[in-house]
Amino acid sequence: MAQEDSRQTTDSAQVPRNKSTLLPPLNDDCISIILSMLDKPDVAALSRTFRLATSYGWPCLVRSLNVAKSAGSQFINPDICNFVFKYGLGPHIEVLRMTPSPRPRMLWSDVSEALSRPGVNESLSQVVKVIASAINLHSFRIDACHPDYFEREPRILTALQQCSRLRKLQLTGLGKADIDALLANPISNLRCLELSISGIMDVEPVFGVVSFSSQTLEELTVSYIPLIAFGVPFVGRGTIAMTCPRLQRLSLHNITMEAQDISRACPSLQHLMMNTWDYTLPPFTLPASSERDTTLSDSFPELRSIAGHTVLMALPLHSRLQRLHIDQSLSSPELFEETLKVLKHSTLTSISLQIRVRSPVERLPRIRAARGDWPFTTSYVISAVAGCIPHVQYLELGFSWGRFRPRRENGYSPEACFGWGLTSESWTPLAALSDLQFMSFTVPGPRDDNDDTPPNMRGVAQTLLQALPGVRYLSLRSRGFFKHRACFRRNTNLSANSRSADHVTDFESEQSIDVTVSPPARMYSAVEVTTNEARAAYQQYSWQATGLKSWCNGGHEWQ
Repeated sequence: MAQEDSRQTTDSAQVPRNKSTLLPPLNDDCISIILSMLDKPDVAALSRTFRLATSYGWPCLVRSLNVAKSAGSQFINPDICNFVFKYGLGPHIEVLRMTPSPRPRMLWSDVSEALSRPGVNESLSQVVKVIASAINLHSFRIDACHPDYFEREPRILTALQQCSRLRKLQLTGLGKADIDALLANPISNLRCLELSISGIMDVEPVFGVVSFSSQTLEELTVSYIPLIAFGVPFVGRGTIAMTCPRLQRLSLHNITMEAQDISRACPSLQHLMMNTWDYTLPPFTLPASSERDTTLSDSFPELRSIAGHTVLMALPLHSRLQRLHIDQSLSSPELFEETLKVLKHSTLTSISLQIRVRSPVERLPRIRAARGDWPFTTSYVISAVAGCIPHVQYLELGFSWGRFRPRRENGYSPEACFGWGLTSESWTPLAALSDLQFMSFTVPGPRDDNDDTPPNMRGVAQTLLQALPGVRYLSLRSRGFFKHRACFRRNTNLSANSRSADHVTDFESEQSIDVTVSPPARMYSAVEVTTNEARAAYQQYSWQATGLKSWCNGGHEWQ
């Protein structure tokens, strides 16, 4: 009997009587912060394991919610919606997205049949109910796989109008009917607005949507990429009629707008991104050289970042410029030399350039004699750029080989293309850039349309990180028929490096090797990182290093 009592006493000591001790005695804010650091599968598992954790875990699961399922007819996940409705979790939703996975690639043939697919009405109705329940919603995004969805379900906009805390709105796949609906149902007090138009239409009315938030808007992105059966998409033309005193970041894709009009409407602009479909048409017309200084001298007093078309480098902003990301290929000696002048007169910390360099076949004397000697080699380009940017923290260099298209059967694998494009001689000048933290290289890749196997870039990364001891992150991209990006960071495990260093010292002593020789690559081991970590590093060194901040954080740029 005494033994039984002893067992009962022991058992009772092992099992806590108060179920609240299953979680530490922390306040609600601390528990919420801890749960926010976990992945959603871990939070879900915790909620199933500990009953008390449910009240904390479920709100974390829906705080940032994607209700999309796939690009088919039933593109809304009904299980997620029912979970929200059943447990009354709508008030905990702060970020709501409808982004199908995998994201659909809209084709011309899809447009005519999209609205005839079954389930569209039911899915859009579910979206309305979720929005209506999300009374604390501050961000909404919809990547449409059906055109004219606001015409099909106008209650989406009326529900969004009731979200008094909504500050960020991102809408894609818009047609004329959608723009008319946005004008008829204004949503105001936004701080970030992103509109992507896929229907053929006059772009001017789109900027009427901007006027509803003109006094609060800080970031604006408008893209005009209409879906057409053939040919090059039209280029739109727009004007911001209202003054936006707080607008700091403006991105216009395939839309022209005069520089003077932008400066007038956006007096606090810090970042300007403008491009057109094939870069043959500039996004704005420059005044004559004799009039440029007087016309643009007082323009863009706060501008510190430009991206897109090369014509932006003609704006009078060199002394203040901190971020320069040019998407247009620098394919002439004159254009490259003009870019170097901008680099020399600016204190840049974030740079991205696309440059035409000599291809492998152009290295052959016979080809160069027949076609003319292309002046840029990779070594010359890197050396010239590195000599102008002593304070850079983020540097992206993309190279093209003109009309030469490498093919795998000719010996040009992605790894071989990196070998051709980057040599020890070419990257040596980068080692002198003491502030460089993130380095990105893009080289041409094979044009195979039957092999999408990601290349093994670890060896290339290992060599580059050994040659560039200050670089923390490295991005390598092969751009052929497929686009492969591999991202690495330096292994900062000090204990492992210390052990490796001891081993190297012993080995050098035994072999009588000069200790001034660089240590082996294993001391600079490259660790491949996830896309999320690479994107976070991109944000840190491409944007935050400049002091520029944004609501959308350039996520659409990481492609």
